[in-house]
Amino acid sequence: MVAKKRVLVVLANDAKKDHFRHRYTDIGPNAKVRHDFALEWRQEKLPTAPVLWSFGAGTDLGWHGGPTLASLSESYVRLKLPDAQVLVNRKDHNSYGTLEEMKWVVDRQYYPHEVRFVFFAPAWHLRRAKLIWLLFFQKEWGSADFVPTPDEAEFKLGHEVKAWSRIVLVKGGLIKGRDETPYPALKVVGHSEC
Repeated sequence: MVAKKRVLVVLANDAKKDHFRHRYTDIGPNAKVRHDFALEWRQEKLPTAPVLWSFGAGTDLGWHGGPTLASLSESYVRLKLPDAQVLVNRKDHNSYGTLEEMKWVVDRQYYPHEVRFVFFAPAWHLRRAKLIWLLFFQKEWGSADFVPTPDEAEFKLGHEVKAWSRIVLVKGGLIKGRDETPYPALKVVGHSEC
């Protein structure tokens, strides 16, 4: 039996910002710790297994004047692993939030029996990711792996309450996901869509 390809997904986190152009310019320090941990984990746990790095995060509404967080993640991983096989969201800025990010990544795979997803984030964030997987993806895709990272991303109770509530409302059909609600047009300075 052929081993399943692992789809490694480092869930987005902090970013450096250009306030003048309303754009992200790089992933932030916590995101770099998260990515470095995932790169080391892959080398240790899956040295010869087929791997696809997949980044689905867009940008939040106020920062969609430049590259997506996914594009910035790809750039960082390619600095460390130039020949990495990568699937990256370069255009879908409204793929922002854990649910939408996971949905973007999962929707780009076609054969559930051939891949297994591995998600990386701090333990408190993975609890939400596990709920999303259970509610939206497990029936079709089976189980996934969730690997806690050592970064010190800040836990914000108010944000978590809103995020968990939004997941339930989207699942119940009471609201649409961010990926189903386009952002308003923004004049983009010095950026071309890829």
